[in-house]
Amino acid sequence: MTDDQRRTHGSADEDITTMRDTLHGDADRNESENRSDVLLRRIGSHDQRSVAVHAGWPWLIALGVLVLILGISIPMVGSRRVGNISLTRVTPPTPSATATPSGPPSLPTVQRGVVVYEVGRDDGLLYREFRDLATQGDTLRTAVAAVLNVAPLDADYRSRWDGGSVLSATVAQSLITLDLSKSAFSTFTSEQAASQAVLQMVYTATTAVDDRNAQKRVRILMEGSRELPQLGVPAADFACEGVIGLAGLWIRQPDSHQRIDSGEVAITGFILRGEGLPQIRIGTADSDTIIDEGDAEQLSVDSSWVEWRYAATIGPGEYTVTASHDGRSDTKTFVAE
Repeated sequence: MTDDQRRTHGSADEDITTMRDTLHGDADRNESENRSDVLLRRIGSHDQRSVAVHAGWPWLIALGVLVLILGISIPMVGSRRVGNISLTRVTPPTPSATATPSGPPSLPTVQRGVVVYEVGRDDGLLYREFRDLATQGDTLRTAVAAVLNVAPLDADYRSRWDGGSVLSATVAQSLITLDLSKSAFSTFTSEQAASQAVLQMVYTATTAVDDRNAQKRVRILMEGSRELPQLGVPAADFACEGVIGLAGLWIRQPDSHQRIDSGEVAITGFILRGEGLPQIRIGTADSDTIIDEGDAEQLSVDSSWVEWRYAATIGPGEYTVTASHDGRSDTKTFVAE
């Protein structure tokens, strides 16, 4: 080996030693400086000496490949500085999943104008009330739940049911099926009470599904059983039987003992279609002195009922109003303020 070859070989050994020292030194230091940058600077200080000697090229190629491998394999985690510039590796955020609405549209929280039949305290006949009710699903279920758990607006009425829950309320062709909890039947203490309760429920349910021609029948179950307290197993499903059990005439507004503004007031109510229009009489509550009377006027008509109205001007005080026609009548007491 010539002197030039020895010097070249020694220079290559020195380069390898320099690279090894650099790697070991950098590994021991907890600095933010990148290792590949250090290697490149130190190797660069020997470039002129190595390039000048032709025999050193294989070693330089090997060194270049090793530097490249080391530069790729060194973890690029955290922050590092290049000159005076701080570089930070930022992990892109994982996109959050966007909730997609699913299922049917939400139901309204209140159903307005739901017809609920109540029982008159004095005569045991059925009277209609129009209620704004918290929805329990569809109109059928909402109306049935109101019969069980919502007190009438008018103090002259009551429900023949007292509590309980609706397990299911369905319609299949001409059959309405109501499955109620056992607790709903606590008022079935006599056959008469049970019959009134059934009639109240039947009219409410058929009205809820808009059965204007009385073509639907109602099956009432007690937790799945057809056997009912006081009634046993009915021979047939229940149905509306014309106007039997219905009050053919009643006052809708004002309710009994309701407080209203004095001045011009409107008395409204319903009468069975074909019965004509009622006569209205308003008198003082203490002496029954008549202050206004006359015939009601028709507001609207459907397949079964005529809605009527009577307007009067009254001052402050307590009054009674009576609607009467052909032996039928209804009376309310109210206060004008």
